[in-house]
Amino acid sequence: QNYLEQTCPAFLFGAYITQDTRDRDTLNGRFKELRLSVMNVEHVNYQEPNIEHLKQHGITHRLDQVFRSDAVVKQALVDGGQIDKTYVADPRLSGEEIEQVLKNTEVVRAYTPRTIYNKTKSRYSANVGLSSGDVRPARMFTVSTNAGE
Repeated sequence: QNYLEQTCPAFLFGAYITQDTRDRDTLNGRFKELRLSVMNVEHVNYQEPNIEHLKQHGITHRLDQVFRSDAVVKQALVDGGQIDKTYVADPRLSGEEIEQVLKNTEVVRAYTPRTIYNKTKSRYSANVGLSSGDVRPARMFTVSTNAGE
């Protein structure tokens, strides 16, 4: 859940999803004062991915495979959060091994339990950059208890 939260823009988690522009326009008009987001997904092209060719590199899942939902929700997260370019790597892989996966496959972002690895391509040349950072703890999908309860 923290992978999903760290990958997708926060507005997506509270957005209403429509599949018709008239519905989107109606909801936008009604929700404007409430500051609620509406996302229109007219074409649902989502298909469960086949990542068998990446398993030999230590990739265990694509991010859209770690939760269950309707295809329209997954399509919205693909469109708005690019979860189709984000993968989960075997935690036993070293940083160097994950960097090789990023360099040699279509994987753009890979998560391990503690680290996120990113590949960025230059717009102006064939250069590819790699970066890594810490996985932040989840904030949205956690249960909070109040001492007064």
